[in-house]
Amino acid sequence: MGIDGGKLLAEALITCHKNSQGKFALKQFVAGRNRLENEGAQALSKAFETIGTLEVIRMPQNGIRPPGIEALSVAFVNNQNLRLIDLNDNSITLAAQKLASAIEKLPNLEVLNLESSLIRTKGAIAVARAIASHKNLQELYLGCNDIHTEGAMEIAHAVKNMPTLKALDLNGNCLGGDGIDEIRQALEKKSFVNQMIFSDDEGSGDEDEEEEDGVHDEGDEDDEEYDDDDNDEDYEDEDGEEEEDPESPSFFFGKVATQQPPPWNSLQFGLAKTNLAQS
Repeated sequence: MGIDGGKLLAEALITCHKNSQGKFALKQFVAGRNRLENEGAQALSKAFETIGTLEVIRMPQNGIRPPGIEALSVAFVNNQNLRLIDLNDNSITLAAQKLASAIEKLPNLEVLNLESSLIRTKGAIAVARAIASHKNLQELYLGCNDIHTEGAMEIAHAVKNMPTLKALDLNGNCLGGDGIDEIRQALEKKSFVNQMIFSDDEGSGDEDEEEEDGVHDEGDEDDEEYDDDDNDEDYEDEDGEEEEDPESPSFFFGKVATQQPPPWNSLQFGLAKTNLAQS
């Protein structure tokens, strides 16, 4: 669809709402992997604000960055019946605080997927505080977000007493062995704790430093010799142009794809399936 397609769709939705004389009641919007980017997301956010009846919004893998996320956050608040938000694989970064503020105002939220969206530790803390008072949250996906133990523990403490929560994904973050143990201990009373997977954890910074120190202690002289060889190779052809990575479907989302993604299932996030009533 792209940016232009997103703008055209937004205009069409606003026109439909106007022509229906208030009877237009769209409940689900799904537009994943469409390269909407900021401008497309901003245009659609205006349509969402106008509609106000949405319960499901799925916009994964659209190359949306902070300006687009902030615009969507404003629109979310105007749709108080939102039960599912999926912004998986966009770039939330600095907009995490504004998104969290919107989430806090959505008491009916059941599923929140912010996986692979670079919310980082501060963003995780903001999300944790936003969902602390939620009573309907069932699934929370925050994997692959560069979250360190401090942020993950805030999430764990926020959800540990939620009777409705059935799934929590924190895999692919930066917790390390000690951090993972802390998370499991904090969530020991949750039925899903034994199903939580941490196989893709990136490790804590402290663990990485210890491993590097151990390597250098064993053979500093050899390391220096290999470093010199590597430097010679790096600068052997100073006039050569840097080789660019081949363009791939994930090029516009900030990382190069390593394999063809599986067919997209609109009701599956990877850990659990959520059966939402078709509206």
